[in-house]
Formats: sequence, structure tokens, C-alpha cells
Amino acid sequence: MREGDIVERGQRLAQLDRTKTESSVLESESRLNAALATAARLKAEVNDTELTFPQELDDDVELVKQETALFQSRRESLEKGLAGLRQGAELVQRELSLTRPLVTQGAASKVEVLRLERQKTS
Repeated sequence: MREGDIVERGQRLAQLDRTKTESSVLESESRLNAALATAARLKAEVNDTELTFPQELDDDVELVKQETALFQSRRESLEKGLAGLRQGAELVQRELSLTRPLVTQGAASKVEVLRLERQKTS
């Protein structure tokens, strides 16, 4: 069939390559599943809830495993960071408790106390 040809009703005008079409559909489904898995993981991270995946992903075991591993890794990293911040805050509070009495005795400056208080709040 060429431009300008006369066509009859019901005549086939084009034939799609089934392989390319199926490949494109599979690729689109794969990207959709990846987006669904990522959305489920991010929702669990933001809401600090357990990670659950939609039923559409039941057959994509590898994708679920990857997103679960990433979720656990990120949660552990956040928990370690939070523990470090808490420990740092406790140390600053202890140092502040030790420094305040020294100011009244003239052994430490008020500037040092202010620095520790600022460090505690940041």
C-alpha cells in the first residue's frame, strides 16, 4: 500500500509487528510495577508504617524483594542516625549540667553555657 492508492472498505491498511507491540506492553507493565512498588515503599517510609505491596505485584517476587531490602536499609539508616542524634543531645545536656555550676563559681563563662544551649537545640 502506497500513498495515493485507492482502498476498499475492509481492506487491511497496515500490519503491526506483534513482537514489538508485545515487547512494548511488557516494558510498560514492568515500569508500572516498579512505580507501584516504589510508591508502596515511599508511603510506608513517610507514614512510618509496615511495608505492604498491592496484589498486582504478587507475581513479581524479585521486585518486591528489592524494594523490601531498600526499605529495611533506609529504615535502619534512619534509626541509627536518630540514635546518634539522641546520644549527642544527651551528651550536650550532661555537659550543660556540669558547666552551669561552674559559671556561678567563675570557672566557666556564660558564653560557654550559651554555646552548649545553642548546640542542644540544633
